[in-house]
Amino acid sequence: MLSLLQGKIGPEAASRLVIPEVVQDPFLELEGTRLEVVEFGECEAKHIAALYLPSSKTLLSADLVYNNSHLYLQERHLESWLQRLEELSDFVRNRVSIIYPGHGSSAGPELIPQTRAYLEDFAEALKSGNASAAEQRMITKYPSYHVRQFLTAFSIPAYFPAKS
Repeated sequence: MLSLLQGKIGPEAASRLVIPEVVQDPFLELEGTRLEVVEFGECEAKHIAALYLPSSKTLLSADLVYNNSHLYLQERHLESWLQRLEELSDFVRNRVSIIYPGHGSSAGPELIPQTRAYLEDFAEALKSGNASAAEQRMITKYPSYHVRQFLTAFSIPAYFPAKS
């Protein structure tokens, strides 16, 4: 699995896979800092867990939001991801000032509408009915976004599978 991902993503791919441990409590303690586990339903994947640090008004969002990176849409959860972003907007209001996204640099809550805009643009690009046209539209709209392979090797092929 790792070599498959490395082959598709290239030098930006992870060098190893880490198997997570199941967390039973709704919080973790790390060097005296309380981290609250905030669970979200289907978005990039079937389930996303973020970590909220109340003491610093910080959210480690996992892959719920990205910053200046193409989104991974291979699992085709576009509509539910948009719903999760609404839930995230409600959660961060008056609570979070810094978000560490799954991909890209940290920023403020403006990452939520930025991620939403990308998803809406992707949905609009799909309406072309053509993989090349959809891909080109997204690359033109987001020319400086990182991890282009998420778009070209995963997302577009998921919505426009190769014909046998």
